Amino acid sequence: MKITYAFIGAGNMAKSIIRSMINAGISPKHIITSTHSKTSGDKLIAEFGVKNTQNNNDCLVADVVVLSVKPQILPDVLSVLDTDKLAEKLIISVIAGVPCKVYQKAIGDDIRFVRTMPNMPAQIGQGMTGLYAINCTDTDKQIANELMQFAGKTLWVEDERGIDYVNAISGSGPAYVYGFIHHLARAGERLGLTYDDALMLALQTVQGSSMLAMRENTDNNARAGTLSTPHGKIKTPIFMPVGTRSAVKGATIDQVKEIGTQIMLVNNYHSYLRPGCDVVEHFGGLHNFMSTNIPILTDSGGFQVFSLGLGMEN
Repeated sequence: MKITYAFIGAGNMAKSIIRSMINAGISPKHIITSTHSKTSGDKLIAEFGVKNTQNNNDCLVADVVVLSVKPQILPDVLSVLDTDKLAEKLIISVIAGVPCKVYQKAIGDDIRFVRTMPNMPAQIGQGMTGLYAINCTDTDKQIANELMQFAGKTLWVEDERGIDYVNAISGSGPAYVYGFIHHLARAGERLGLTYDDALMLALQTVQGSSMLAMRENTDNNARAGTLSTPHGKIKTPIFMPVGTRSAVKGATIDQVKEIGTQIMLVNNYHSYLRPGCDVVEHFGGLHNFMSTNIPILTDSGGFQVFSLGLGMEN
């Protein structure tokens, strides 16, 4: 038997899911939408060929009811729905910030309900959605999972608080990514590029880096690559203690190792001044002088040559 779906509210998120459903082969005749105005409904019919109504209760003929209205109008929407009929359905909410207890109070404690938290990229089928279920069978969860996979990837959480954690990462995350992209492009603009050219560089860099991180994510760490050195492999990104004068201030080399240090940074110019080339050479190189086999990255000290060297001459 084919599953029928109803969307109460058909904003951007609902439309993106519907579009992906139809592209995946689900017949428009199995989808009904409810909109506030006939004008909006006619646009949905023209674009997708789905059924449309301005009466939310008409949606209760479907097997699955998706609530996708704005949070502030949800109480009004629920107040006029036939809650006895609604309680018989698998209910899925894509509404942000409304906990399960609100729906249970309005509809019933025993409702089969899935609360979801999709993010903005779900609008192009590349989203990340967190899901939490109450009173649901495995089949209910599978139906909800398949529905939200039309919007991208899914992650189930065992506790409703997990939805807040999902929101903190993938819900809020796109805003930080957009901000990073913009500021990266602005930095390129200050260097002399046009903003459009710098934006293209930033966008491709973020996209490519994300794809590479996903492809190479074999150990469940967000690392983009591995550096191979004669003293071992270094997984990036990394934390580097700074041993400006071939020593880390305030820490012994054993303490540096204990915190899992993969690589240390040493400044060539400062090391040239102290301890000096003769001392380092006497010990047989930096590794022997610092009593470690941890890989060492040496900074040329070019800035210090001018800032300190010229200052000393003057």
